Amino acid sequence: MNFGKIRAAYAEVGSDTGADQLLNRYFSQPSYGDIPIYAYNTTLRNFELKSQGLKNIEFGIETKMFNNRLGIDVAWFQNKAFDQILPLPVSFANGALAKTQNAGELTTKGFEVSINATPIKTTNFSWDLSLNWSNPWTKVTALAEGIENITMGRAQGGVSINAPLNGDYGSIWTSDYVYDSNGQRIVGENGAYLVTDTPTYNQGSFQADWTAGMNNTLSYKNLSLSFLIDWRKGGKIYSLDQFYGYGTGIYPDSVGFNDLGNPIRNTLATGGGVILPGVMENPNSPGTYIPNTIRLDKSQSSQVLGTDLPGAAYVYDASFIKLREVAITYRFNKEFFNSKFIQGMSVSLIGNNLWIMHKNLPYSDPEAGLSSGNIQGYQSGPMPATRNISFNVKINF
Repeated sequence: MNFGKIRAAYAEVGSDTGADQLLNRYFSQPSYGDIPIYAYNTTLRNFELKSQGLKNIEFGIETKMFNNRLGIDVAWFQNKAFDQILPLPVSFANGALAKTQNAGELTTKGFEVSINATPIKTTNFSWDLSLNWSNPWTKVTALAEGIENITMGRAQGGVSINAPLNGDYGSIWTSDYVYDSNGQRIVGENGAYLVTDTPTYNQGSFQADWTAGMNNTLSYKNLSLSFLIDWRKGGKIYSLDQFYGYGTGIYPDSVGFNDLGNPIRNTLATGGGVILPGVMENPNSPGTYIPNTIRLDKSQSSQVLGTDLPGAAYVYDASFIKLREVAITYRFNKEFFNSKFIQGMSVSLIGNNLWIMHKNLPYSDPEAGLSSGNIQGYQSGPMPATRNISFNVKINF
């Protein structure tokens, strides 16, 4: 062992919000002729606001071994964000849409692990490896009195992103299938799956179970090759593209032949349509179910026919593995230039976002979304992923 350290840290800090959040007031509007017009604030101010705060605790251990060729850093942390200042909905009888309040508490816990190693090291060749792994998870541990959930955003498809009390931050709520007592999906009289009446079924959080990155650098004399691989495991994402693609028939599963050997887009009268796997109500014994035999019409858009799948059908696992970056670099020593001013130079060819090695979301990059803030886990018309190639010259004076 070349080095060892145990550490512990505690920090607490407060923060405020925007100006003019304490006293309600009227705002001057363009006058109507000679009559002045004023409008009341649409979000009620709150004279009793408190500062929002953050408490951080961390414990860690760091060590280096084998002539510093192996380094390990492991840390456990807990962050509590409390008395958060948010505009929460109120009754319209108050004359406003929302009121600024200290809403509650978010608690984030997890581990961070960092490993740096040099598995191979000779006079001319070396292999350096760096690995980072973390699994932060945030739960809503307190809300203002009388509040069970904060809806952070609503979007097309009957989707909402939520912060439920004692639940996971970033929970995605949608409509769901209707199931029988054996967990089989129930099909209605038109051959389509039955859908729940309310879009409040939790499909999971947009938070990842864990993320990791591994960077490798192979060096031979002055030439080096490095490549970075990124992992994300878990987390959910809703795809509005899949919703519309299924309904309008632009994806491959909307064409082909059915069990009768006919194109599924034919009308039911000409032998088209499909029989969805699941159960239907037994016409001879109400309340019991038998295997589905009702054929679903696929000759038109499901939005036209009213046969859309529930929102749960378009929630996917957001996991991925990416080749994030590859770089080839050649370094010139200062002796090469024989100059008092130039101390060295490096030339690099760098590629970014080169390859999505694995993903579960079809036809799109799982990292694409509407926001990097509260409204994550939702896609609508994302642009195609792009590869970037760059050339870099760095001169040291």
